[in-house]
Amino acid sequence: MLTSLVSLLAAASPCPAGWEPLTSPGCFRRGEGPGVVLYLHGMLAPNERAFARELGFITPAAVEAQLTLIAPRGAPGLCDWAPEYKDWWCWPSAKGREPDTTIIIERLVESIAEVERRLDRRLPAPLIAGYSNGGYFTSLLMEGRLPATGFAVLHGGLVSGVTLDERPRPILLVAAEGDTIQRPGMEAFRRALTERHWTPAFVLRKKEHPLELEDFTHLASFARRLSWKPVGGATSAAGR
Repeated sequence: MLTSLVSLLAAASPCPAGWEPLTSPGCFRRGEGPGVVLYLHGMLAPNERAFARELGFITPAAVEAQLTLIAPRGAPGLCDWAPEYKDWWCWPSAKGREPDTTIIIERLVESIAEVERRLDRRLPAPLIAGYSNGGYFTSLLMEGRLPATGFAVLHGGLVSGVTLDERPRPILLVAAEGDTIQRPGMEAFRRALTERHWTPAFVLRKKEHPLELEDFTHLASFARRLSWKPVGGATSAAGR
């Protein structure tokens, strides 16, 4: 049944070359190394090409680092601060969106479990990485509601009211010199983490807010430095 469903999804896939569709909105890419990145996109206009284009930025660095990448899509209606964004694909970015956050986290858990079944192996807890709106959602996940080996926030920020997990995790922050909107928030994020005894790696690159290939070079380099340990045992679709 799963094989038939995957075949149907692939026929109309929004995923770029080398990526495979998930049964819920999203894509994944197989990697031969033990590292796993759960990638949360930025605000996406409601067309498939925008999603594929963003994943295309990740691909070169991920291939070189041999990372398995899981990239779910957000949901429409979560960018509710302006009417022109009501149909865009986004992530929860405020503490007051608890029902939406719970539903999205359940979807993320299901996507990870599906990838394990498709790869027929257990995966370590992922490096959770988010760009822009996805970066804000990543900061919500730093409260410890989803297992993570570490975190990476690219040109996003720390959601107001987040209570950080008391066990500091490896974290990468990437900001841009010309990003007049998000750079101040990223620098405040860095200070907040340091005050709470986290030790973030901080990169300040040239240019402005839009994604650059360099962002994912930094992400892949950070991922390679983490202590990935292969998880023993194959998965069983019947047992998960």
